[in-house]
Amino acid sequence: MLKIAVCDDDPAIAGNIAALLSGIGHKYPDKITVDTFLSGEGLIESVKANTMYDIIYLDIELGELNGIDIGRLIRQQSTEALIVFISSYDKYYKPAFDVQPFNFMDKPINRLEFKTLFDRMYARICSNDNLFQYNTNKVYKRVAYKEILYFENFKRQIVMHTLTAQDTFYGSISKLADDLKRKEFILIHQSFLVNYLHITEFDYKEVKLANGQVIMIPVNRRSAVRAEYMAMKRRGIANDAR
Repeated sequence: MLKIAVCDDDPAIAGNIAALLSGIGHKYPDKITVDTFLSGEGLIESVKANTMYDIIYLDIELGELNGIDIGRLIRQQSTEALIVFISSYDKYYKPAFDVQPFNFMDKPINRLEFKTLFDRMYARICSNDNLFQYNTNKVYKRVAYKEILYFENFKRQIVMHTLTAQDTFYGSISKLADDLKRKEFILIHQSFLVNYLHITEFDYKEVKLANGQVIMIPVNRRSAVRAEYMAMKRRGIANDAR
């Protein structure tokens, strides 16, 4: 699933971008969801609430906080989102670069240029190292690591629980744990592999996840799990930096 934010204080332009996304969405294998904001403050509140966007279309000329200011605040919360600045003037290009935008888009929006730019962003998202790839029922699938809550071992299969759904595929959870060490997943015990980013509470005996799920830590894993958790915390991968 691709989650996209559109932020423009002109309802006509925001609606136009949302309509363009709706018109091309059926051409891509990923479902596209769009959140529309008419103020930068609304977008910031959503990002601070840990809504993780893949792409953000951001008008530069907003209210008291312009788009560049909003972009800086977004970067404090999300380093991976691809930001596209929307503007009628090129005077903003230079100061916008410290936000690390993917590109700029001129007003009025050209449909062909919009589609071409979206294709480039989609290719970037598909080719990056932030997607978990797997096969289920002979169908190739992928999901962003940031959306995965945990993997669960069940009857020689692995159940993957994400923020919005779950899926099943064949595999070994111990091998998966080895493969995902650098992705900050913690093997709580032989049946649960948990995404550190979604641990909201950590106790010596249990962990609590963003969805409210509580997973007990077996006695023989408590020292190792705590050591892994603290090592990730020291590396600065804090939950509030998602």
